[in-house]
Amino acid sequence: MRRARITALILVAFVLSSALPIVHPEAQLPFHTVDTAAAQGGLRTVTHDQTGKLTFVGVDRSQEFSGFEAAGYGPSPANALAAVSGFATEFGLSNPGSELSLMRTTQAAGTTYRFQQYYQGIPVLGGEMAVNYDPSGRLAALAGEISPDLDLSVTPTFPAALGPSNALAHVAKVENVDQSTLALTDFGLWIYDARLLRPSNEPVRLVWRYEVTSTTGAPIRYLVLVNAHTGAVSLSFNQVDYLWGELGEQVAAEYGPQAVARDLPATRPGAPNFPDPSIQTWDVNFQPLAPGAPGTTLVCSTRTTLATAGTSCDGTATVTPANAANFWTMDTFDYYDASYGRNSIDNLGMGLVNRVNYRDDPATPYLNAFWNGSMMTYGDADFFTVDDVIAHELTHGVTEFSSNLFYYYESGAINETMSDVFGELADQANGMDSYGAGESAPWAMGEDLPVLGAIRDMSDPTIFGDPDRTQSPNYFVPVDGGIWDNGGVHFNNGVGNKAAYLMAAGGSFNGYTITALGNVKTGAIWYETNFNLLTSGADWELLGAALNQACQNLIGGPEGITAADCTEVSEAVLATEMAIDPVYGEELTYDAEAVCPGDTPLTDLFFDGFEGGYGNFTVTAPVDPTLGAMPTGEMWGTPAYGPYAVTGDNAIWAASNPEVRFYPGGLYESNLTMNTPVSLTGGTTYWLHFDHAIDMEIVSYDPAVSDIAFDGVVLEYSTDGGGIWNDIQPLFDDGQDYNRVIFDLFGNPLGGRAGFASESHGYVSTRYDLTSLAGQDVQLRWRLGSDDTAHWLGYWIDNLRIYACNPPVEADMEALLYVDRIETPGGGTATFVRPNDTVVLGLMVNDAGPADATGVVADLTLPTGMSYVSDT
Repeated sequence: MRRARITALILVAFVLSSALPIVHPEAQLPFHTVDTAAAQGGLRTVTHDQTGKLTFVGVDRSQEFSGFEAAGYGPSPANALAAVSGFATEFGLSNPGSELSLMRTTQAAGTTYRFQQYYQGIPVLGGEMAVNYDPSGRLAALAGEISPDLDLSVTPTFPAALGPSNALAHVAKVENVDQSTLALTDFGLWIYDARLLRPSNEPVRLVWRYEVTSTTGAPIRYLVLVNAHTGAVSLSFNQVDYLWGELGEQVAAEYGPQAVARDLPATRPGAPNFPDPSIQTWDVNFQPLAPGAPGTTLVCSTRTTLATAGTSCDGTATVTPANAANFWTMDTFDYYDASYGRNSIDNLGMGLVNRVNYRDDPATPYLNAFWNGSMMTYGDADFFTVDDVIAHELTHGVTEFSSNLFYYYESGAINETMSDVFGELADQANGMDSYGAGESAPWAMGEDLPVLGAIRDMSDPTIFGDPDRTQSPNYFVPVDGGIWDNGGVHFNNGVGNKAAYLMAAGGSFNGYTITALGNVKTGAIWYETNFNLLTSGADWELLGAALNQACQNLIGGPEGITAADCTEVSEAVLATEMAIDPVYGEELTYDAEAVCPGDTPLTDLFFDGFEGGYGNFTVTAPVDPTLGAMPTGEMWGTPAYGPYAVTGDNAIWAASNPEVRFYPGGLYESNLTMNTPVSLTGGTTYWLHFDHAIDMEIVSYDPAVSDIAFDGVVLEYSTDGGGIWNDIQPLFDDGQDYNRVIFDLFGNPLGGRAGFASESHGYVSTRYDLTSLAGQDVQLRWRLGSDDTAHWLGYWIDNLRIYACNPPVEADMEALLYVDRIETPGGGTATFVRPNDTVVLGLMVNDAGPADATGVVADLTLPTGMSYVSDT
């Protein structure tokens, strides 16, 4: 007889409910943690779910940071750095004095010092800290993301001269433009930790950072990171907001370009705080731009009115694109000046430039509007020169000079929210629609767009299929690592839009009832959030904490904000579930375990963790008749930038970049073939399982259409010693399946086949059912195919396992659960359970055979009021 004893310690916690944080039931889902001020000794904190480090700590207006009181630690860069040092470990810093460098100081209601993270002199993308002081000079909050525990080489091994060509080739292919129409700005070496921008378990990388822009005025302004050890593109996204263009294409297809007759008031007041900035409105005359030229014809260069020919921008009495662009640009300037004391886009009097009647192809109407980082561009006719669209686009510039939110994933959606919020507040502040009539559709974005009408509704984002909370079924999740819309920035901003609407207009939503604050208070809180509290990689939870902090900072200010108002802000944040991480597909879906049916024991027939290299495999490639054979050592092996594995130190990696580094000008295929077949005998069922990471070049155009995969990997098997190879996909069982069809127009040798492609955002796993091959000898072959231009990082494999399963042999067991003892807080024992006592339970399992009892699990349901402590 075999006997096992499991002892579980159970803490009986009769704690007064008033001492616990009151949390909406849905807010208790994973992944971030939010601690109340009471739980942190007066501090509110937010913890990053992937790094495990703080991203926010703040206090209410009535409190101060202990040890950093305003009397001795008022606003200054040195005091701000001292404050960070007080929380260095919690944020992931070891020596803030050497790891942080002051980037800039921003001042709105209070003052914020913004610091950039460095590692061995190299800046970290998204690694930033903002130290915020409220209007009274009191330390109010520390916010930001840090890449902790960095340990990587900062010496590049890939030829630096090839980095720009890789970036340019990639953008030219993605945007389908001639590379000669692109310009590149080199920002040098950076460190890229993907966790600071999106869900990921990818390794931290040394990269070159570039910005690729158009020389002909097209909406191209890409952030491109090129790996400094392999030359692969590690990250790429367009920083220009031009969803309007896709909407305009729909209108053009149905109606063609149209000019719309409308009128506006005859005069506009000057700005109350600052003189007018320089303003230029250019007509491009339906042409692309010459490199470096803002336009073809300068229409006007002063603030103008629109009602009469003598005072309009172009001297006509109608609302032409030039007239409307000039008018609403100055209206936006006036709104920011009057409401927040902001002096133009950069708060330093930046000149404003408009370009109208732009086309990238003279023969094709261009229905689009966008801010490119320095000026506004409008396409054909009068489609997008309406008040909230112009204020929306110019606010992208305001954000760039404030929090500088990345236009990517959650930070990108927050960026879009900022533009929607201030686009709509400016629209409502001017008291009219874009036709000179009264405002008829508050909280609708783009309601004055000719033909098209509104494209979003802030009062109810679901009307247009957008989410109104992070757990909404409408929340856009990039499919299989897809990158369409930079991770859903034009959809997921509905979360922030709903919160802003609830703050301004009030209402009941998701179990909360919010009392309206009105537009003035709401605008002040969102402006303080953007200008003083957010950092470039902020997510929804950091936004929620920042909104609460902004309200606290502004209590008693000229807007009349009170502590009661801050309760309403908190309710709006809770109602939209900002404290709960959105559920991303790549986090939860593609995880298959190496298990047997019914969790019966498995028997390994083959296992390779690649810790000793890849001696169980042979690397081959077709021989190009002109260029010769690929050097096999460069095709599969250990990445040049260091190990990246699920277990141990090593995995096997396949480069998808031969055309740049190793095999110039050639199309490329490389194979990893198992040397010795594995005999599927000795079991009842047979399985293949492996971990793998995918980072293969794609481009996304439409969420309804699969991304275009330029590179990809297929897996094949043979049962006749390599004579015939079969695609393994029909045997797929669980985890990451083939997710793209490999594109065949750029010469990829695997073009037209389904395979593993796109981005997995780290390691995923896959399981195949090999039972149909029982009794045969199975050999595996991975094939990687690449086209002839640009590339991403490649493909990794770890923990490759082929195993057999057999049905279980039942054990004859009996179990007894009993109370071993009751321990009191003072160390004694008791007969009856009282509050704060510890109950020790014993579990005795008797196994009569014939098999050993293994893996015994105690599944206990605790009585109400009791909580689990530990087991031994």
